[in-house]
Amino acid sequence: MSASPVLTPQETAAAPHSAWRWPAPWRSARLAGVITCLALVASVPLFLRMPPWCDVTLYDVAASNLLRGGLHYRDVFDTNTPGFVWALTALRSVVGPGSEPLMAADLLIVAGIVLLLDRLAARAGANRAARAWAVAAAALYYPFTTEACHAQRDVWMLLPALAAVAVRVSRLVEPAGDPRPRIFARAALEGVLWGTAVWIKPHVVIPAVTVWLTTAPRVFAVGRWRAVAADLLGNIAGGGTVGAAGIGYLIASGTWPYFVDVFTFWNTGYAAQMWSELPQRFDLQLLYFAPWSYLQLLAVPLAILSLVDARPWVLDPRRQSELGPVGRWLPAWLWDGSATDAERYARVAIAAAYLGWTAQAIFLQRQFRYVHVPEILILFALLAAHRWVMVCGVMGWLAVTSLVVLAGWAAEPAPLPGYGSDSPTPDIFLRHPLADPERMSWWPACWRTGLSPVAYRERMAALGQIKEFHAAIEWVELGEIADELRRRGVKDGEVLGWHDAPHAVYGLLGVRPGFRFQHVSHMRGIGPAQEQRLLDEFRAAVPHVRYVVSDLYRAGAVDPDLIGGDFTATSPDLLPPTMSPDLRAEFPWDQPAVFRSAHGRGRYLIHALTRPINLGVEDK
Repeated sequence: MSASPVLTPQETAAAPHSAWRWPAPWRSARLAGVITCLALVASVPLFLRMPPWCDVTLYDVAASNLLRGGLHYRDVFDTNTPGFVWALTALRSVVGPGSEPLMAADLLIVAGIVLLLDRLAARAGANRAARAWAVAAAALYYPFTTEACHAQRDVWMLLPALAAVAVRVSRLVEPAGDPRPRIFARAALEGVLWGTAVWIKPHVVIPAVTVWLTTAPRVFAVGRWRAVAADLLGNIAGGGTVGAAGIGYLIASGTWPYFVDVFTFWNTGYAAQMWSELPQRFDLQLLYFAPWSYLQLLAVPLAILSLVDARPWVLDPRRQSELGPVGRWLPAWLWDGSATDAERYARVAIAAAYLGWTAQAIFLQRQFRYVHVPEILILFALLAAHRWVMVCGVMGWLAVTSLVVLAGWAAEPAPLPGYGSDSPTPDIFLRHPLADPERMSWWPACWRTGLSPVAYRERMAALGQIKEFHAAIEWVELGEIADELRRRGVKDGEVLGWHDAPHAVYGLLGVRPGFRFQHVSHMRGIGPAQEQRLLDEFRAAVPHVRYVVSDLYRAGAVDPDLIGGDFTATSPDLLPPTMSPDLRAEFPWDQPAVFRSAHGRGRYLIHALTRPINLGVEDK
């Protein structure tokens, strides 16, 4: 790989003949390749051993339910389309249980995403150095994100979505365009890929429409309105075929009524909660993945200028090869005005995918960090397409500030909790996980196999980056809960995980849930009507349940005063002695605790259902 970018013939002719000079680091594709290799060697062993997030454990429970002949939504509740659960079920049927196979599959999917983005950037005119640095940025970014971002639907749906974009770009940038007879067939392939992504998460419709609208003029140049109609109908036919196949399965399996109920009743409350959080999402947009997120200040205007430069409003094919307006306005050192017509359209596709993805993440989703992973990955490709290597500046910034924090010259900012912060502020001194000696000290241990269950969970707990947060599972303590329940001989349906994270105990025990809701507290909070339905279903499930697993972290997250002082303190009833009397009178704290993790001082408790139940409002 060359140590300098590939120059166009015009750049080569204009370059002065001078003595050799040490190349600037940002022009070295070889240096970027070395950084990529080092980042992967350092990160992959730790990544594979990191703990799964509570969303992943929910989907694992759902996949196990399908493998055992159950019905999705009816037996395990979910607010989303079932594509991710289908994919996970297929994976589990091949590789079996365990977090490592899932994390390996997640890395392979991200590798596929990076490969597609690199290919798109190359078609858009990126030189070797810009492409290499974009790949290096991805290697320093994704494997080091928190466990809340791993094996999530938003990332997995990006793979088929980018494959659809790649198919579209490949046929639209052909020298003679896409021959008219092939337009419908290849558009149908795009539709199949977009439809696959929709089954994983329907929000992908927004970038799909954005990409189609901004590239349709290129189709018009090939065959006028008939070509545009064939292109549109092909996409609809392909997507409709995938959609019909999925609906057919839902109807044939008996899942359809429960699927409809989720989207007509439950998700109405979820949508209201989503809109109420919109102002806070604006505040958090630059902070989810600082300092990588700061690059959005450059990427958004760059994407808009990419659309303007391609002039999609110009429908005359004879004028589409003219120099773009932005190339005339901006200097050559800032904007590559020599890009060909095909390269400009490839940039349009990347820019449209980026803007569409970012828009749906901000306006149509909740403020979960994993939602914004794809837009950062697309951002790297967008910058590379324009031969911008600003990611080098971010890497240098991280290197310097990591050393400053490591030396103790500046305090490391407190990390954002798993779902964001109420009062975010930009951070300057940031430490990359590579500069965390305690975390990196676990690298040799990640190669060890044959560990005892306790040692295995201890390693997972140590590698988790989100601590003391109710949605972050404490695997050592939950393992103790599972061991105790196993000792008590529990069977399918006899254990109920209350709150948001204890449902992972079902997987540890290998039993069916006693209640179809896994994120119980989360679902109680989306609306009064939804909460009432959940409580009614809970009352119907109670006669079959022997034990309930609770989480003190969740009660403290709602109101720390409910727990009082140090929640690790204990008393004869195993509850913290400072727990509010009102909370003690509510479910599940009103049921006798028969076991508490961490030798009676941990966050998880087992309650025996032996008393009348008082369903209060501590989880609202």
